[in-house]
Amino acid sequence: MIAYERLAPELAARAARAALDDAAVGADHVTDLVVVSCTGFSAPGVDVALVRQLGLAPTVRRTIIGFMGCFGAIVGLRSAVGACAADSRSVCLVVCVELCTLHLRHGRSADNLVASALFGDGAAAAVVVGNEVELSPASAGGAAGVGRLTMGFGRLIPEGRDWMTWRVTDTGFAMTLDRCVPAALKSAVAAIVHQAACATGGTDTRPDCYVVHPGGPGILDAVNKGLALGGGFGIEAARAVLRRYGNTSSSAILFVLAETLRHRYRPPALLLAFGPGLAVETITLSPDR
Repeated sequence: MIAYERLAPELAARAARAALDDAAVGADHVTDLVVVSCTGFSAPGVDVALVRQLGLAPTVRRTIIGFMGCFGAIVGLRSAVGACAADSRSVCLVVCVELCTLHLRHGRSADNLVASALFGDGAAAAVVVGNEVELSPASAGGAAGVGRLTMGFGRLIPEGRDWMTWRVTDTGFAMTLDRCVPAALKSAVAAIVHQAACATGGTDTRPDCYVVHPGGPGILDAVNKGLALGGGFGIEAARAVLRRYGNTSSSAILFVLAETLRHRYRPPALLLAFGPGLAVETITLSPDR
């Protein structure tokens, strides 16, 4: 935790500056800050450090999304959508930062070996603005202004409560990854995507792309088969991110979103992530501003 407190703020600040630059939004215009992380704790935390490092106003509204795991970014985006719905002039900065390699542990269990091989460090950020906020034309060349976010949809798979866990123990943070997870996602993901479309006022029409959390090769194979993607519709971007960086927990899906944009995919898109619970969380990105 000493290393997390020392290292996480600067990594988070680098990602935040890149997102603000990409959106052509000044730090002094940020009204809300949402920080997502599950790999460390401190108080005052990353949120307070970002206020100082980025030059945010001392009145910025701060929210911490803590210890929710790999789907934390979707919860962070949902929090930003809620802030923008409450005040259409809001400018929300969502920052995900994870230092997974702090939790490398001795031990020969399959769970520990898989987690040690799979997870990496990373930070990513996004700017979410209300309807009354006009983005600068300078942002048009980047990943800014890509679409409108919904409140999203989430579902627990109750029988999977203990299939994916993340606990603080006397020897560090310990993860459990059951082999049942890919099979469960393969059988459930299509129905959940359909429910998400209905719950957010859409149709069951296939989106142009799926922005899938790169939980691991087995997870991506399960989603690919469960949604009959045939290796396309954006899942190739998730595989590229997994090969390049590993699973960087909450920040990973924002890396995948950036990669899908580089692959020239555009909304409508469905962001899809998984985590302890067993939880499946989604949020929709439509082409409407």
